[in-house]
This record gives sequence, structure tokens and C-alpha cells, in this order.
Amino acid sequence: STTPETPMNTTVTDANQAIQLRLVHTADDLEDASLIFHPLFTHQFFGDDQTIKGYKNLAIDIAWAADSFFSLFRMHYDKVQSDQSPTSVLDVIQDKLRPCGLSTNIDEFITLLGQPFTPLGTLVREYTIPQPPPPARGPPPPEVTYVVYRSRVAEPGMQLLHRRLQAAVMFMVDAASFIEDDDDRWEIFITYQRERLSSGEVRYSTVAYTTVYRLFRYPEGSRWRVSQFLVLPPFQRKHHGAYLLDSVYAAARCESVSDVTVELAAKGMQQLRTVVDMHWCQRHGLFQFAPEALPAELTSEMIQQAQQVAPLTERQITLCYEAFMWRAIDRTKEDVFKPFRLQVKRRLVKEMEEQLAGISREERVAKLQVFFELCEAEYQLLLAAFNKLRATMG
Repeated sequence: STTPETPMNTTVTDANQAIQLRLVHTADDLEDASLIFHPLFTHQFFGDDQTIKGYKNLAIDIAWAADSFFSLFRMHYDKVQSDQSPTSVLDVIQDKLRPCGLSTNIDEFITLLGQPFTPLGTLVREYTIPQPPPPARGPPPPEVTYVVYRSRVAEPGMQLLHRRLQAAVMFMVDAASFIEDDDDRWEIFITYQRERLSSGEVRYSTVAYTTVYRLFRYPEGSRWRVSQFLVLPPFQRKHHGAYLLDSVYAAARCESVSDVTVELAAKGMQQLRTVVDMHWCQRHGLFQFAPEALPAELTSEMIQQAQQVAPLTERQITLCYEAFMWRAIDRTKEDVFKPFRLQVKRRLVKEMEEQLAGISREERVAKLQVFFELCEAEYQLLLAAFNKLRATMG
């Protein structure tokens, strides 16, 4: 493939496809193709076009020790086109991941794989998720539990582990950046898969992690801001993100944190956050409306009641209220549905003031209706995800 800026005879490789990532426990895992997943983003390494120049049949393998997250870099290609200024792949990646520690010594890495591992920090949660049925023949599968540990990032051992974990964020989260890990206000929550093998050995695999910054809130108290948040691809779509965020909320409630915000949440993260917020509301009996007993509107008293039991922002409480109201209301009865529709549109007017400025009343009305219909589609998605989460988490 070529780009307009690339001469026709230059070999160009898609970096997202050339880079193979995997979590490993043993030397044999280094050659197990079933463990491979690919980065979502490489523009922080190779520019906006995310390409590598000058190699034929290029494969870049980055393996992470599943528990300790020590890393190994390997690179294979059939031919390098030295006359075309090939990309200095190792230098580029090592330069960007310098705080993370990227090894090219396979013997050293295999030695690290054999070292015992114990999670750092304080155990704050254990949970299980449904497992596939065991095979009819062969040894029984390992006993699997998931555990969440919490620590200050600045703790000496955790600071080094977190630096290694950040390598995955750079490949999987758009516009990711490293945090200032010597600031004592950073907390980290890490989810591990804990397997008890038939041999009796206990083995850990990193599932997900999030960093949380503690902010002072005048006149007293604090609020937390979720910053980095990653569920590794082998463990995605199994509700681990929800369990992790729920664990952050539970810790926040224990410390009387006023609310938990999310920094620059992408669409998927925003949906996860709202679904977890809905689950908190449901568990505490908030907004579980009956069609025959619907409130006229969301009042400040209802918001205060929600904030007493859940560390949610006012906007998130509003979204939960709207989704549960939309589920309960009879949308075929205009006299019932219209007041709710107007409530939502009043919120939209406040939030989309710039987009609605300088247009005629007719255009404004039409735009608001389009925005409201998008909200309805979002309520449907949120409620479907909430029902799935409720079936798993209870």
C-alpha cells in the first residue's frame, strides 16, 4: 500500500497490523498465535498515518508477562530496504515507552516469567463470572476468581508496576499519556484473574486497571477523577470494566467522597459509566418507577437523595433518571410523554447552547427533536446494557 507522500517503490506497513501484542505466562506462550491481539492506536509512535516504512513482511511482537507486566520486544522481517530510510522501529518504541522498560533479551524475560508473583496493595474485592462448561474429557479447568487490589501509585513497588502497565494504555487508548506518578494523590485499582491450577499453583493474569486522582473539594471533603481506564482485550466484554468502576465507587463511598468524575471519557467509557451508575441507583432503590406513580420531574431533593447513597455527579444522576423514566413511561400517551420530553429538551438546551445559537426558532425546534430522538436511542442501549449487567452482578 502507498500514501500520497510515499514513493510507489517504498514498502509501507500498517503498524496496527504489524504489531502483535500478547499476555504470556510461559516460554511456550511466546509462540502461541491464539494469544495475539493488535493495538487500536499507534499514532503516538508512528504518526497520524500509523505506518512503518522500509520492511517486507514485517512482524513486531511485544509480549507482556501476564502478572508482572515485564515486556519483551521481538521483530521479524524478510527484507529491509535500506535505501528507503526505513523506520527505526525499536528506537521509536523504546523512546516512547522508556518509563515502561522494554527488554529485547529473551533469556532475561523467560527468567522473569518464572518468578513468583504476589499482587501489591490491598485486596478490595473478589468476584466470579460464569465460566464455559468444562470439557467432557481431559483435566478439569482451573478454579478461576477475579480480585481487585488498591494502592497508592507512588508506593515504590507499585510505581514501577504502573509504569509497565502504562505501555498497554499507549497502544489501546487514543491520546493516552503518562501520569506524574510521584504525586501521592494518585490511586490505582488493578483487577487480576486468579487461577488455581490442578497442581495447586496459583497464577495471576492482569485483567484491567484504572488510576484515580483525589481532588480537594471546598469547604471540606474530596472528589475523585478517573483518569486511565483499561480492560485488556482478552478480558473485554465480560463486565470486568463494570466491576472495576463499581469497586472504585465502593471505595469512594467508604471515604465519603462526594462524587467520582471521568476524565475525557470516550463514548464506550461514558456508556460503561452510566450503566454502572444505573446499577448503583437500582441497588439503592432510586428511580425504580412504576408506570402508575411517575414523578412530575427530577427535583433537587431527588438529586440530593441520590448523592447520599451514590458518588455520582448531578449530570449522571440526571441521565439515570431519564433512562429509568423512559423505560417506565407510556410513550403512546402524549399527555404523559410530552412533559418528560420537554424536561429532556430543557437539559439539551443548556448543554448544547453553542450548537443552538444563532438559528431560527423553527431550526431550533427541529434540532432539539433530532437530539431528543438520539437520546431515546441512547436510553435503549443503556437499558439493554444495564439488564445484562444486572443479570451478572445482581
